[in-house]
Amino acid sequence: RKVDYVIYTRTIASELKGPDRAIKLLIQGNKGKHEVELSNPATMYNSFQPGHKDEYHIENMNSLGELQSIEIDITHQNIKRLGLDYIEITYLKTNDSYR
Repeated sequence: RKVDYVIYTRTIASELKGPDRAIKLLIQGNKGKHEVELSNPATMYNSFQPGHKDEYHIENMNSLGELQSIEIDITHQNIKRLGLDYIEITYLKTNDSYR
């Protein structure tokens, strides 16, 4: 499988219930937009834990161009509160990184 984007998140605070800790990102660039569900971290521990940096590999996603915005959907019933220090997105073909 070919990884196109790597997304990093660093959590500073969270109140999570149950095993499902997925959130969705809507990433908008000057060449389009894409919705991504962050559910299987490459870092192999429970995602979105305070003080942890999580890494997600996004496959088969065309270039969005220069990133313009990121919207976060945390409306899942198991997520009561989530504080992120940052989200960083790297496009591996050009090594362009956005934070």
